[in-house]
Amino acid sequence: MRILTKFIIVQIHVAVTRCLAITGRMNNEPRGCAKGWVVMYCLYCGDCCNRMSPITDNGDPCPLLIVKDNFYVCSDYHNRPKQCEHHMFSSRFCPIGLDVLKLNNNIEHIRKRIDDGWEIIKENGNEPG
Repeated sequence: MRILTKFIIVQIHVAVTRCLAITGRMNNEPRGCAKGWVVMYCLYCGDCCNRMSPITDNGDPCPLLIVKDNFYVCSDYHNRPKQCEHHMFSSRFCPIGLDVLKLNNNIEHIRKRIDDGWEIIKENGNEPG
């Protein structure tokens, strides 16, 4: 399962990188990318961060990870790796996070999760200047 998940995420990353390279856009804006692709919201479940950090070898967990309650956020959010920042996908919300957190597309719970995660990011000194 872990290998399949890693393969899928690598394929998504390749597609996003190609899309962004073709359009010349690397600032997390969906315009100009493949039809139906949108900026995907992270739900802070930690699944990607614990499995395939772009700054570690062999699938080790990300050393920048902060865990608070069941939220996994980056300790250097505004300088996080590009692979973590520029996620575009055909789904608005991360399908891995939806599954891991058992949110079942409940928009109110998803919205609260995103808001609570952003508050944790700000608490850790990562609010935009």
